[in-house]
Amino acid sequence: MGVVDLTKHSTDDIQCLATNGEPRIFATVHASLVDIAHMRISIARGQLQIRRSSHALLESTELLRRLRLERF
Repeated sequence: MGVVDLTKHSTDDIQCLATNGEPRIFATVHASLVDIAHMRISIARGQLQIRRSSHALLESTELLRRLRLERF
């Protein structure tokens, strides 16, 4: 069995090295790779939501600052 490089950025690059294994091994590896892909998508979505929330916070803070300056 070879070594899998865990620094790769895509699950497409990970190859199944168990060529003489039972079919359930392949199913387990495939399911694991699908789960990893779903986690990566979820993380990317979470990061986007965090960026949007940070942007909204900055906009709200700026609006409040301007309202206070105008004594509204």
